[in-house]
This record gives sequence, structure tokens and C-alpha cells, in this order.
Amino acid sequence: MNFRVSVLIISLYLLIAIHEISGQSKPNILIIIVDDQGYADLSAYSHAASDINTPNMDRLAKEGVLFTNAYVSAPVSSPSRAGWNTGLYQQRWNFNAGWNPGLPDSVKSIAQFMKSGGYKTARIGKNDLGKGYFSHDAHEYPLNHGFDHFLGFSAHAHDFFLLSQEIANITPDPNGTSAHLGPLMHNKGYKSYSSGYTTEIFTDSAIQYLENHINAPFFLVLSYNAVHHLIHEVPKRYLDKYNVSAIPNYNPRTMGKYNAYYNKYNKLNPITNAEMRRYYLANLNCLDDNIGRVLDKMDDLGISDSTLVIYFSDNGGSPLTGANNQPLRGSKYVLFEGGLRIPFIMRWPSILPKGSLYTYRVSTLDILPTICAATNTPISSNDRLDGFNILNAVINNKPSLTHDKPLFWKFNKQIAVRQGNWKYAYTNDYTSRQATNQILQGPDKELKERLYNLAIDPSEQNNLFTAYPDTVLQLKELISQWEADLLGFPNGTGTRVDDKSGLITFSGSWERNTNASGNYLFTNTSSKTKNDKAEFTFIGTGIKLYVQKGKAAGKFDVYLDGIKVKTCDGYASSIKTMQVAFADTTLPLGSHTIRTIVRGDNNASSTNYWTNIDFFEYYDTSATHIINDIVGRQQNRKNYAMTYLGQDHVKFDLIAPSPAGLFMLHDARGRLIYKTKHPKRSVTIKRSTTHPGLYIATWKCSNSSLSHKFMILH
Repeated sequence: MNFRVSVLIISLYLLIAIHEISGQSKPNILIIIVDDQGYADLSAYSHAASDINTPNMDRLAKEGVLFTNAYVSAPVSSPSRAGWNTGLYQQRWNFNAGWNPGLPDSVKSIAQFMKSGGYKTARIGKNDLGKGYFSHDAHEYPLNHGFDHFLGFSAHAHDFFLLSQEIANITPDPNGTSAHLGPLMHNKGYKSYSSGYTTEIFTDSAIQYLENHINAPFFLVLSYNAVHHLIHEVPKRYLDKYNVSAIPNYNPRTMGKYNAYYNKYNKLNPITNAEMRRYYLANLNCLDDNIGRVLDKMDDLGISDSTLVIYFSDNGGSPLTGANNQPLRGSKYVLFEGGLRIPFIMRWPSILPKGSLYTYRVSTLDILPTICAATNTPISSNDRLDGFNILNAVINNKPSLTHDKPLFWKFNKQIAVRQGNWKYAYTNDYTSRQATNQILQGPDKELKERLYNLAIDPSEQNNLFTAYPDTVLQLKELISQWEADLLGFPNGTGTRVDDKSGLITFSGSWERNTNASGNYLFTNTSSKTKNDKAEFTFIGTGIKLYVQKGKAAGKFDVYLDGIKVKTCDGYASSIKTMQVAFADTTLPLGSHTIRTIVRGDNNASSTNYWTNIDFFEYYDTSATHIINDIVGRQQNRKNYAMTYLGQDHVKFDLIAPSPAGLFMLHDARGRLIYKTKHPKRSVTIKRSTTHPGLYIATWKCSNSSLSHKFMILH
């Protein structure tokens, strides 16, 4: 059994005991996520900025647990939200780690977990997973991945005031990914507001939802777009309080495109540094007041004690809004602490300690497994999670598994890892536009390798990269192993085994699938097919089983090393042309056997009894073995291979009619390590010229008719 699942099961038993002692049924779950709040912009913290006053956020901390070492999985909104919504590093399906990971339908969301646990589910406010913007049909839309109810917007940002269909109709560009205005999306339609303010509208909707679901366990995500740009858009009473002038709202009749208006006011000049901070404080004050309204309503309804509240920011404070992350260096967009470490609070009065300070490291990836533990919602062995249940650790003020494991970050060209107090980062200060005065930067602003000891240098001002070369290598080795694990997860990157291999053992009346060359298909309209088997033994760290869609396919059980792990239905509405029916890429390195056994029962769609097994794909992502035994994947006139360079050298034997073309070796971050034109039959790369880690070799040939492959030999 997967170690993480074992720990979770133990935690579930402990939580059941807690519920029995308190006499409590399933708790309600309320997640309050805010946008771009600075690490110093919550007055309950001892490091809070002197001009900050957040009494309602402080109220949550006083009645719960305040975290000082909480991290997000990305320094910007979309990938960070993809991470906490799944409990997975978003790089598992978006290895290049850009802005827009999306949410694949093969990954289970937190709302789907909660629905399976009997919860009513709702999301109110911002919905931003990087793809599927403005679409009710996209899988990223809340109703399509587990939510029963949604009111909000699907984009990076939305105008706080301009929420009517009328203004959208006369605006030349209402639907920018950030510069967005017009009616809010509401379930399968839209809801237009002639007046109002998003922070207050989302609060009103949340209060109404609480009132309507007082007698049923609910899972509510309240996702404010405050304090994101446009930060100056705040009700006048708050602007007056902070002595800052109102800026006229966008008017499509006189101001041209909305994008131009948005880009004019989402940075310094014409807004001054002092003004930007006051706009930020006004916006945050309004947000805090509205959080207070939600907490008051929970008290009025008598559900505060039975509701687990988790409050956090989606990433560090922005360098453009007046946010303050001090004493941390950096901001949103970069992998310094200021972009990654966030305000984080948990409150559950009947279970968690009150007024407690939790200083151990946690991650927003822990939210999903923690909530599943709190609600007794099962997590199966097929649900591979990167986060851990931290509930018992928080109750006892002890370190969780997250505290003891390395945390990784990867965003575009930047990459970082924290293990213990050491942090390696390949990152830079934000310099694309002028940062506001509150953002702490450092002596080396450029993109470069860095090493910091956060115990003595939390502000990341003293780069120890050259002073501790062994520590650097150890941390980079962790990154390489993580990247190898990530690359072992996507479909199509392992070694495929099909009917041509002769390695699959079939017992029974298995037949060749004439409709899909290279695949196997069993077909029979009688239940005598029961117990027919397909079996494959491999050496590696992972296995996947692929099936093809059929109009009416029967069921089969999957056994891994003699243990039943899944029952698969050969036909389901979610199956595309080809689908992974089962996957486990967390196996210990060694010999493993996967076996499928036909159940002999049909599914609900048919009276037929047939089962398809297309092919297996196995992986070896260990540190001392080759990822692909013999690699020759041809794409756009080039072949590529992945290998772990952990020994003295690696040798590539090129197999082609002529030694023409270009040979290149890149590390997993895309940096060129080695290049040669017109290589000889063999290319040997010395480890001394690189460092341990995962590498991608490319052999590009100008003549697409050549058969060019290469074999990796350590």
C-alpha cells in the first residue's frame, strides 16, 4: 500500500475517535481564499506591517490556529489553485509549469471528493484554473468538476464594479483573461448586476447559501477577487477612510478599450507609491469587513463550532498593488519566499486549539487530504496525492509529514526546493515593471542559482551557493528526482508493451482487435468468458493499463502483485478513443506483475460481455536506471530520449544510415548542456561537465526519410 495512503488511513481512525468524543456529525467545510494578500498584511502576525488592521481575520486566528510557514504550490493564481484543488503538484500534467495548467478530467478535484462523501458543494467568486475561461462547457467550470452551485467568474480577474450585461454589450473587449467585465456566471447561465461590488456580492451569496444549507453538511469555497487589481476599485466610504481619491470607473463610451484602462491603473504611474498602498489598505479593509459578515452569520446560525474554516491567500502579495510581504523577499511571480509563503489560518472550535501558533511547514497541497480526513471521506490507493493530512499534527502542535519532506516549485524557467532550513532556488527578483516600495528585493536581481539558510536568513539576502557546493548538489539531486517522477506520470512517456512484444500472457479466448492494429480485444456474447486473464511482468517503478472505447464492454478486475486494486468498466461516457484504465507510478523499484481478470458480467449499457486490453506501459523513474530502455520517439523529424545521468558518464549509440543532423542534450529545465553537429555513431557525455539529474537528448535530422534511433548506455 502507498505510504501516504497508509498514513491517511491511520489519521482517519484518529479523527473518527475525535468525532465520537465530541458527539459531532460530519463537519461543514468553508474555504475562504483571497487574492494576492501580502504576508505582512494580516495584523494577527507579529511581523505584520504597522499600518495593517484586520480584526475579522484576527478573529479567525484568535479562535483557531495561525500558521507562519504555509506555502502555495506556485507564485501565481492559476497553477496555485490547480494545486490545492487537487492535492497534486500541477506539474504532473503541466510539466513546463506555465501560467495555464488547466484541470484535466483524469484528475479528481476536491469538490468531487466532497460530493462522494455526501456533501453539498458550492463555489462563489473567482474560478481560475488557467483554461476554459468564460465557458460553461469547459471541464474547468465548477459545475463540471464536482460543484452543485456557482456564482462568479472564470478568469484571472474581474472588474469589481462593472457587472452588467449592458456594459459588456458596449465594451469592445469585455473578456480579457484579466481585463474582464460584465455579468457574473451563475450555474448554467449569467447574472447581471446594474450596481454592486464583487466583494459584497460574493458575501451576500455566501450568506444566503449558509442559510439555505444549515441542516446539511456543505462544502463551500468562497473565493474573493480582493485584493487583486484593479486595487483602486473600492466603495467610497473606504477610500475616504484612507484619504485617497476615487479614480473614475471605466466608461466604454469615452475611454476606448477596457484593456487599456486596466493596464493604465494596474501599476505605478499615474498612481503613486503612497496612493497604491492606501488603495490596497482600503480594499483589504472592505474584504475584512465582509469576512466578518460571514463569521457573524455562522454564529447567528449556530454552525461555527461544527464548521472547519480554512483561510489563505492564493499566492504572495503582488509587486504592483501595494501589498507587503516583509520580512520576506520577493512577491507574486517569483520563487523567493515572498511569492510562496502566505497568510494561512484554520478554525474548528470544537476540535482545533484556540489562539494557537503553528510554526511547522505546511503546503496548500495538504488542504485536500486534510479535509478528507476531517470529513471521513475515503481516498483510494488510485488517488495519488502529493499533500498530507495535517489535522492531527496541528491539534498536537507537532510537525506533519509535509514538514519533513522536501517542497518543490517550478514556474516557467524558475525552479526551487526547500528541505529543512535549506532552500535552493533558480529565480530572480520581479523587474518587469516597477515594484511598489513595500516589496523587499536583494543585491542580485537577475535569474541565477541561489542557496539560502532560511533559519538565519528568512529574507534571502545572503546567497550561500558557492559556500556550500555539497548542499547545492544534494538539493539539485532532489529536484532531478522530483522531475523524473513528474515525467513518469504523464501518459505516453513509458515503454509500451502490446501484442507485438510477446510479453503479455493471455489465457482464454482473447482475439486480435482488427479495428485497432497493435491492440488486443476479447469478444464474446456469453458469460463463459469469466476468469479469462491477461498478465504482464515488468521491472520498474510504475505501470499503466490502456483500454479503448467500445459501444458495450464488460468489466474486469485489475490485480497488482496479487492484490486487487481496481474494477474497470470497459465502457463509460468519460472514455475517449483511448484511456488509462489503471495507473500506479509509485511502486518500489523491482519486479512487478499486473493481471487483469474478466468478471463475466456486463455493464449497464449492454447485454454483451466483452473486455478490451489495448496495451501496457511501464516506467522506471529510479535514480540509477534508464527511463526508457530503447528510445526512439520521432516527432517533427527528431528523436528524443530521457535519461538519468547519475553515474560517471552516459553514452548514446546513434543508429542511422548516415551520421547526419544535430545532437543536443538539455537538462529538464530546458537549458542546453551539450550540442554537436553531424555526430559520429556514438556520443559520450561526461558527468563532470554536468551534474546529476534528468536529461533530455535530442537528435534532429534534416532528412525525414532516415530511420534514426539511439540507445542509452550508462
